[in-house]
Amino acid sequence: MTRSLRVLSLAVLFALGLASGTALAQAGSAARTAATDTQASYPEGETALGWTYLHPTDGGPNSELGGALAAAYNLTPWVGIAFDGSVNHFSGQIADTAGWGQTEYALLGGFRFALRQSGMVVPFAHLLAGYGRINIDYAGSSSGDDYFVIQPGGGVDVGSGKFGARVEVSWRRMFYQSGGFNRMRVFAGLVVRSGPKHPAF
Repeated sequence: MTRSLRVLSLAVLFALGLASGTALAQAGSAARTAATDTQASYPEGETALGWTYLHPTDGGPNSELGGALAAAYNLTPWVGIAFDGSVNHFSGQIADTAGWGQTEYALLGGFRFALRQSGMVVPFAHLLAGYGRINIDYAGSSSGDDYFVIQPGGGVDVGSGKFGARVEVSWRRMFYQSGGFNRMRVFAGLVVRSGPKHPAF
């Protein structure tokens, strides 16, 4: 098993574990009485801006650097509606002659599950799906293809105030008519929290 596949496997297992833990935490909290309504507030919204790295896990041609903007509206302390938009780019040469470049776009939405048992460190998992596009420039000509994308993953937010840091690892599957291919995605950046509110039990 290659190093990238090992990292991908760990990331998927981490995300599944977080999702299971989140479900258990939510079920347990539902049984609490109103007397326990003293938990710390949680943010109504979270916005993350940062750097992204895409790496092919099944023999793809390149690794790409770029940026992403993600947002989540929290329905409860544990579940939120999530959105993620990103752009990544690679450029190089083939056989020291023809220059080529590739730009990958993705606009995704889905659900985010957070395990808010500590105000300083918040692990999370997400399941996103949506639209992707890859544009290729080669030797002066351009082409592009559209894809359906799924992107499960997970990570951790660190920091208890309005601002925090986020590190995230996801698995991206790009589907097209004759098959599909995979990416490992790493995100690192800043989180801004807004509109704190208290959970109601």
